[in-house]
Amino acid sequence: MNTDNKVISLRQFFIENTLANFNNYHNYLEEHSKRTLKDFENKIEIEKSKFKTEEEKEEFEEYCADEYQRLRDELPQILRRSIFFSIYSFCKNESHKQIPRNFEEIDIFRRIRNCIAHSDSMLDYKDSRNKGDAKIIKEYAINKPGISINDRNEIIMEPAYIKHVTNVFKGYFINYFQNQKKR
Repeated sequence: MNTDNKVISLRQFFIENTLANFNNYHNYLEEHSKRTLKDFENKIEIEKSKFKTEEEKEEFEEYCADEYQRLRDELPQILRRSIFFSIYSFCKNESHKQIPRNFEEIDIFRRIRNCIAHSDSMLDYKDSRNKGDAKIIKEYAINKPGISINDRNEIIMEPAYIKHVTNVFKGYFINYFQNQKKR
């Protein structure tokens, strides 16, 4: 193996290892998020048992509802968007910002990343600069498991989608490095 191919192999190892670390970190955070929600549910039940009437218990549940919703829905989305953003940024930097646009799904990742960064994950159909991206992202989400658009036009990611994104980038880099070794 010549020196150039050794460097390519080492770089490929580094990138694949980093992508695996992103997945491991994501899995850890998803599990932690589930445990946090379960702990909160248990605390609610303990506190509810201290109330004497059903009305008091219901009032307490209503009091806790916003925090429960935040732990169940909002924080996991923040986590997933953050991991998505980090994976995308890492891969873009490692490819020296030259990911060709003919990698259609990676180009959609770019559009999703921009929506997360500039519109807080909300598809913006009113701004003419973002209208095309919003349409493309929505069409993509209809056909792609693990990502959806809710009734507020907000991008929603499931844990499996982060794994998918990592696999797409891994495939891109495998192809990229195979081509580099042929040169």
